Amino acid sequence: MKLTLRTKKTQQAYEVFKNQRPNSSSCLFCDKKIIKKYKYWNLFVNDFPYDMVFKVHHLLAPKRHVTDFMFLKPEEKKEYYELRKKFYKKYGVLLENLGSEKSIKNHFHVHLLIYRKNLKF
Repeated sequence: MKLTLRTKKTQQAYEVFKNQRPNSSSCLFCDKKIIKKYKYWNLFVNDFPYDMVFKVHHLLAPKRHVTDFMFLKPEEKKEYYELRKKFYKKYGVLLENLGSEKSIKNHFHVHLLIYRKNLKF
């Protein structure tokens, strides 16, 4: 069994969703409701949050489709670093999955997360 940060209910919904989109080439971010638009980036709510550990789970993705941070243009990277500074106090965690751990491989994104209070392990 693969380790997950999702509750059982959210993980099951995520698995159903993944199975309904086998090898889909469409971008998950292009049809999502945007919370906030920036010049080069969009902020979204994650439909399948890591809700076992985090109470807020947003995704930040560039408007332009790139597969990795290294392919961003200098102006996109500049705004990314400005947004990181802006988000520094709001979010507790910024997470980027790498390599084989990327569930969405065709559009670079980072997870912006706020921990739940009173976590019990």
